[in-house]
Amino acid sequence: MTDAVLARAYARGLLKTAQALGQEARVSEDIRALDAQWRGSPELRTFCTGHLRGNTIHHASMVRSLWGTSLSPPVMVLLENLAKREMLWLIPQIISVYTEILDILRKCLRVEARFAMKPDEAMLMGVHDMVRTQYSPEYRIVATVDPDLIAGFQVTINDIRIDASLAGRLKRLRQALRKPTA
Repeated sequence: MTDAVLARAYARGLLKTAQALGQEARVSEDIRALDAQWRGSPELRTFCTGHLRGNTIHHASMVRSLWGTSLSPPVMVLLENLAKREMLWLIPQIISVYTEILDILRKCLRVEARFAMKPDEAMLMGVHDMVRTQYSPEYRIVATVDPDLIAGFQVTINDIRIDASLAGRLKRLRQALRKPTA
């Protein structure tokens, strides 16, 4: 099985368990907290991606000692199972898939805004306003910097791309120049 297939299976299982226990809000909160921990702690990433010593029972106890009772039971069971299988490195992929599934269920748009340089507040607000007024008030936005765009930005809303970058404009110009003229 590929990592993506495993992550999807674990994320779906976690969501079904959360729904069955009526703990969707708590589990979603825990997933956001776990994501913040993963992003903010190089030590946690090293621990989760390294080889765990001892047997599977010891692996599960290491997870319990690390997170204690700070996370909901469904999330703790998931983490313990991942530790037993030495698959804690799947955490960021599971978080991503879980968030994606929730967005689909909530009809929340996934918006990726790529800027050629670090955007100022006005640029970000412009993207927020465009998405809110033209598409939906429910959305999740991720903004990144991509110097390959040269100048401008690209916004992807689910599967719709708005390309206002210099790199995109040059690409379209090259394509137009390659077309035979009548």
